[in-house]
Amino acid sequence: MKKILSCSLFIFVLLSTYHKLWADTPVVSANGFSCVKSQNLVTCQGQFPGVPGTVSASGTFGVQITYETQSLNRSRYIYDSTSGCLMLINMNAAGEPNQASVKNSLGTTQSFALPAMQMQAYQFCKS
Repeated sequence: MKKILSCSLFIFVLLSTYHKLWADTPVVSANGFSCVKSQNLVTCQGQFPGVPGTVSASGTFGVQITYETQSLNRSRYIYDSTSGCLMLINMNAAGEPNQASVKNSLGTTQSFALPAMQMQAYQFCKS
């Protein structure tokens, strides 16, 4: 009985800690996107640069909105609500990512060669 109680207590603490980590996930409005959080539901709305119309999305704990062009010069925009980061990823003729222009929540922009500097691009998002 003692073993079951301690195991249950451990699971409860583990789950409540996990829930608290996600519940405290930041929601950042930046780079033309406005985000709100109601309990665990996050909703963001905004416009990607040079793309007509407004996009919106909702998700649990956070939102990542992606828009991909299908033109000859393919590119992909990504907005992340947990960092306020906006990425423009350019692709080569084969459709593989080759460069990312990253704008952090403070409005600072930096370019990164892909895939070689992928981790640096994601770290820059958090700066």
